[in-house]
Amino acid sequence: MKDSIYLASSRPRVLVTIKFLLMMTILRTTLPNLAAQIPDCGNLPSFPIHLNNQTIANATVYNTQNIRISGTVNFNASVSMFGCTVLMDPNATLNVNAGMFTARNNANGTQTVFFGCTSMWNTINIHNSAGIDMRNCIVQDAQRALTFFNNFDNAGSIIQDNLFRRNLVSIGATNVLNLTFTTFSGNTFTGIAPVQHGIPALPPFNLTTGNMTGIVLSTATGTLGTAGLVNTFQFLGTGIRMTNRSVITVNNCNFTDQRISGQVSSINGGTGIYSERSFLTIQHIFSGDASCTFTRNGSGIVSSRTAGLTVRNAIFNQQSFTDIEVRSSTINHTVEITDNTMNLGIITGQSIFYNRAGQTGLVHSRIINNAINLPAQTAGRIPSNIRLINVNTQPGAFDQSIIADNELICSYGNPTVGNPVSIDGIWVSGTADRYQISGNTISYVAAGPPRTDVFGVGIGMVTNDGQGNIIGPNNTINTNNFGLNDGTDAWFRCGIHTDRSQNTWVCKNNINNPRNGYHFIGNCLNGEWGRNIIGYANFGLAMHDIQYPNQQYRMNEWQSGFYNNHSVLIEGTANLPWRVDPNIPFNVAPTGLFPALPPYVEVGGLVFQSFIQNGGVSQSFCEGVLPPTGGFEDPPTDEHAENYVHGSYTFGNTTIKKDFERDLLFQMIRFPNSFINNATAQEYYDENEGNTFWNFAQAEWLLHDANYISQTDQSELDNLHTAIREIVDSLTQIEILEGQNLNSTEPTLQTSKTQLLAQLATLNSEMETLQTEIETERLVKLETAQNFINDLSENEDWESNFKTIFYLKAKQSANEDWTSGDTILLRNIAYSCEETGGKAVTIAREMLPAPESYSFVRELADPNCGGSKPAAESEIQTNLEVLLKPNPANDRMLVELPLAFTGVLEVLNAAGIRVFSRQLDAAKDFEISTANFPTGLYFLRLKTETASAGAIKFIVSH
Repeated sequence: MKDSIYLASSRPRVLVTIKFLLMMTILRTTLPNLAAQIPDCGNLPSFPIHLNNQTIANATVYNTQNIRISGTVNFNASVSMFGCTVLMDPNATLNVNAGMFTARNNANGTQTVFFGCTSMWNTINIHNSAGIDMRNCIVQDAQRALTFFNNFDNAGSIIQDNLFRRNLVSIGATNVLNLTFTTFSGNTFTGIAPVQHGIPALPPFNLTTGNMTGIVLSTATGTLGTAGLVNTFQFLGTGIRMTNRSVITVNNCNFTDQRISGQVSSINGGTGIYSERSFLTIQHIFSGDASCTFTRNGSGIVSSRTAGLTVRNAIFNQQSFTDIEVRSSTINHTVEITDNTMNLGIITGQSIFYNRAGQTGLVHSRIINNAINLPAQTAGRIPSNIRLINVNTQPGAFDQSIIADNELICSYGNPTVGNPVSIDGIWVSGTADRYQISGNTISYVAAGPPRTDVFGVGIGMVTNDGQGNIIGPNNTINTNNFGLNDGTDAWFRCGIHTDRSQNTWVCKNNINNPRNGYHFIGNCLNGEWGRNIIGYANFGLAMHDIQYPNQQYRMNEWQSGFYNNHSVLIEGTANLPWRVDPNIPFNVAPTGLFPALPPYVEVGGLVFQSFIQNGGVSQSFCEGVLPPTGGFEDPPTDEHAENYVHGSYTFGNTTIKKDFERDLLFQMIRFPNSFINNATAQEYYDENEGNTFWNFAQAEWLLHDANYISQTDQSELDNLHTAIREIVDSLTQIEILEGQNLNSTEPTLQTSKTQLLAQLATLNSEMETLQTEIETERLVKLETAQNFINDLSENEDWESNFKTIFYLKAKQSANEDWTSGDTILLRNIAYSCEETGGKAVTIAREMLPAPESYSFVRELADPNCGGSKPAAESEIQTNLEVLLKPNPANDRMLVELPLAFTGVLEVLNAAGIRVFSRQLDAAKDFEISTANFPTGLYFLRLKTETASAGAIKFIVSH
């Protein structure tokens, strides 16, 4: 056992203190206005260069010249424009067909400007193999300013510090699979601000009916947003619109005041990012404190018919309707919303809204560690902070959807009298399967008088007929006691509310000051309410229209406080057993495990069965509620180890039990102090130290520890990185001034530049030294881990699979290339059955390259397990024991059938794409050539017109 896992670094550090922020401020305030004046269309200058339906075939440079473009102009060679004014005639099109089109400011800082006068011009097309370097330009009045085509030269293309203004669309791309730039930063995409309504965009744009969009993408793949200054989208109908299976990552962008055209405010209109049938990812922080920010839009993000959505590290402020709205899909998909900050607007629908209505796709949800603040409202209906309706089952049989560790603040104001308002924290309804709502903190803050028509619910699981839903553990719901003295008028009506939701367990939650602590209506067929804490409520537990006697109510704690009417209110017609564990007296103190304040129970129905000591159909579920599948809490080990020893957990099969024990021992190794005072957990650990599960847990720990950066080192790296970035920003401002030939020989600037360069060299040296020391320590630990992994046993598939996973992860960490044999080993695990292969199969699938790794997420039934054939096909009812020799194959493979077969033989690659097909007529033995098959995993399948046989795996290795 380790007494201390991570030790603070004892290496001395000297961090140079940089005192240049004031100077940076002075520099930025003295910069000239970079937005060049657009020529007055009523008094245009002369345009001596007129490109009219012609082609430029040789490299050309234009410097500070007036250029007019009419018709269709082709650039078949590299063309550069520095500080030019470019008048684009109506419907003018510029085709960049070859080379690099460069548009930048000149040495004096004069920008290159593209504009129109009487009506919108068409577009600048960046074709196959051509590229664009556009910096510090103004581009306006276009129907589609820049249009990118597949296989454009993205490696050399830069879109930086430009102003795209009053374009119907600023950037468009269709069927472009390489929409990624060397630099995409500092750009502003703007439509028509409210103060600019007197200067509308050119025809055919119509202010009343039209919408401007910053970027429009269809069937595109790539990344928008790189390191550098933030990109800004403002005063548009939509910032970014992506459709038709686009797969886009958006970084370093700010979406502000998107709205429907013609509206002065953003209320109920405008979207930051609209994603339809596409996969959107937002997660990387390059500047500021967020990956992206969304401020005062109608909706921040709308994902319709979702293929996938990941939103991390984003900040949302004062949207008028919804921060994130997800409309489901006909395909299985994943929604991950984690580590975001959300401050809702005054008139808001909800912060996170998911609606699967009318769709068939299954959603895998992760809504974790978000901070959401709902300010006091003065009007309107506020359904929820997090609201999921019409949800359904999960994509995988052992999957869970998690809503966990979110911090929600709900403030009650004074809405219009008579306007019903529901202020809810988390609300889930539909046919939810395997949802776990755990570790959330929901705080209700009084900002107005109590109102009887306001219905606040902390957590609602309503009209659910799904299976295995858990509310808990560790949800905490609090409010100020601002109702009447007896709590009857507290607007926070229910801590946890379940309404006709079968198979729902409410476990280990803490609720204070509601009107009703826990509220059940039309109770469920099965489930349990146990190990919860409730205090200061009018009714601790209110149950109405009870119909089923099978629920368990165990080991809950009533804390002292007012109970004006009753601790428990029950209305219903069924015998309802109150089951308590043995040796618990009925009449205990108010802080005990039974509601002791008289009258104990008010019964509104016909029969209430007596209390049953030691009653119940099974051991308490809530006693051993499992942690989320995303991992244990930090640290969970004493409680979970004790529950495991006592047999509190139920496992679907032996493999799941093995995975659980290995995970548990890994956490106990990682957090030894968390169970040091628990005799049962300590004994369990001591008895297992050195056994198979412990050895595999130790191997995972050694890999984890080798790649761990101590908090001290990470803090120093962050500080150094921040200091370096600030110096670079200051140097950039000086270079801009010098590039514009303003004060280029000013001694103060030169002195500041010299000092900054010296400080930058010192910080870079210190960063390099620290990184070298961290890497040296990491490699030593990694070698220890590799030696330990090599000695692991592999007596069965479970052991062999994990040993292979750890071996491959160790090679990755050591920056060693995988061999073709390594890839074959990984795919052998990934394409085995998850139900029997367990967590190692899941990990292997995640390690596969995209898009191969995505294919598993979309499967409702694991295709590699028996009995998972499509419903439309029946299996060929013959005992065809197909032999493939050799396997792995090199240039050819013999297929041997025991019976003559007539039908089609197909070969599919790992992504499910058919690569070979042959019609067979009473065939038994034959060869197929594999010489042209790339190394990898394949499936051989036999089909007739009405049936197909299960696929047979084989490997090609050259």
